[in-house]
Amino acid sequence: MQVIIWNEYRHERDDEEVRRVYPLGIHDAIRRGLAAHGIEAETATLDQPEHGLPAARLDGTDVLFWWGHRAHGEVTDDVVDRVQQRVLAGMGLVVLHSGHHSRIFRRLMGTSCNLAWREAPGGERERLWVVDPAHAIAAGLGPHLELPASEMYGEPFDVPPPDELVLISWFQGGEVFRSGCCYRRGRGRIFYLGPPTRRAGQPPPTQAAPACRWSTGPNRSSRSPAHPVLSVRADSWCSRADPAARRPAAPCYTRGCASGSGWQLAWWSAWGWAGSPRRASGEAARRRSPRPRTPGRRSRRRTRRASRGGRPGATSRATTRRRRSCRRAGAR
Repeated sequence: MQVIIWNEYRHERDDEEVRRVYPLGIHDAIRRGLAAHGIEAETATLDQPEHGLPAARLDGTDVLFWWGHRAHGEVTDDVVDRVQQRVLAGMGLVVLHSGHHSRIFRRLMGTSCNLAWREAPGGERERLWVVDPAHAIAAGLGPHLELPASEMYGEPFDVPPPDELVLISWFQGGEVFRSGCCYRRGRGRIFYLGPPTRRAGQPPPTQAAPACRWSTGPNRSSRSPAHPVLSVRADSWCSRADPAARRPAAPCYTRGCASGSGWQLAWWSAWGWAGSPRRASGEAARRRSPRPRTPGRRSRRRTRRASRGGRPGATSRATTRRRRSCRRAGAR
């Protein structure tokens, strides 16, 4: 797994207080935190050529961590476009704390990403509640985490509703904040992690490492989409049905369709008209074939009697027609 940690690397050089906490930069602290969980990562900074993210390097990257604070506007359009295309193609993106205002995160969200903010002297207590214990990012966590000195981020947080919400923060002043949000864009996965890095020392490894692994999950080409198209198809049902139960497991995903819309969801009722593959195929065949013309009731009864031998004296339809024509000719 190829992981890159990107940092603008400005506070650590200009602010003496931050330099004491991160002498080698926040990116190095995050790298060491991931290494403790068996994830080797490389780093990149804003002042490097192409911000340390050339196309050849990004093409081989599985997960990109992004941290920025006051130099968001210095990131060039070319790099933002490049990262966006890689996320849509399947690269994972983990955005940390004040990276919510980064250009790449705002572009992928399509909103301003503004939020409420307060920084009290010495920080204030933050409690991170795990609201989705079954999520992969919450693996190994208890009901909540405690951070003794944090910077307050609060609602309203101007982002789209997350596809999956893992963490909610509560602060000493009473505010709450969606601090662990999962999104999917194209084939890529995005995770926003809200707890601060400057005061807490580094993102808690129990969150950063599982977030990294979750971001490298299967891309959209090898699994069902988040929002499939609903359709009903008899041929796909027959291929997915359980012969023993005579009904499929719903929902089932089938690849391809006549309309060319790709992955589709075939949802079949167990009591509908497609109760069995044989019945479904027969019904489809009857609907495709034109309806045959049926004779009248009297002619149908006479034909049936004649074909089965009938009663003595039964005549065929052809004989009846000849007799009628002879009577009409005689009447004239």
